[in-house]
Amino acid sequence: MAGWIRSVQKAKDGDMRRGDRLAPPDSAIERQKFLAKVLGRVFAVIQIALSFAGFWVCVASSWTLWLRIPALVRWPGHIPAGGLTTQVAITMDWLPTLLATAGIQPDPAYPSDGISLLPGLTGNVAPVSRKLFWRYKTDAQRALRDGDYKYLKIRDNSFLFNVVADPRERANLWHRERDVAERLVREWQAWSDTMLPESPDSFGETYTASQLADHIGLA
Repeated sequence: MAGWIRSVQKAKDGDMRRGDRLAPPDSAIERQKFLAKVLGRVFAVIQIALSFAGFWVCVASSWTLWLRIPALVRWPGHIPAGGLTTQVAITMDWLPTLLATAGIQPDPAYPSDGISLLPGLTGNVAPVSRKLFWRYKTDAQRALRDGDYKYLKIRDNSFLFNVVADPRERANLWHRERDVAERLVREWQAWSDTMLPESPDSFGETYTASQLADHIGLA
């Protein structure tokens, strides 16, 4: 990394002159900003950084802690610096977003499951309400995010959270707002019926009951 940065310094002027020393910061967000700055000196293109705690991770869990990760986007001359969007997004949104930056529409015969995030990134556009679905074979996990609400099921335990008011998912609203919960269950099932069946040969790893007994159970 240090050798690559030195090459960047030799090739560019400004605040990245030869001999300058840039040390990547400690925090995950600051490291992403640092990388975007370095890349921006070399390429006048859109840069996207997606990370959890600064590292790529793969965790078979439907808890928002593992589904909600920071994203930094830099596109000089197109995306205003210092902006923030609260748009609910998912990784599959980056395909139509990158196509839009190139002025290309997805092939109608092969539509994307995501949406372009470009309107919210380049202008002051209100967030669009989304419905996002998840299904993990491990612990028979099911999840649906609809606006502020999230339906979650792990084994025989069912939950309903308002993830905007309760981002740590500690207040289960399952019995207090049963009509919402039952509607989300029906919508999740309707979506799942359109998916391929879960493979009996697939497997995954996640938390055990001894680690999260209050959420998974003691079995």
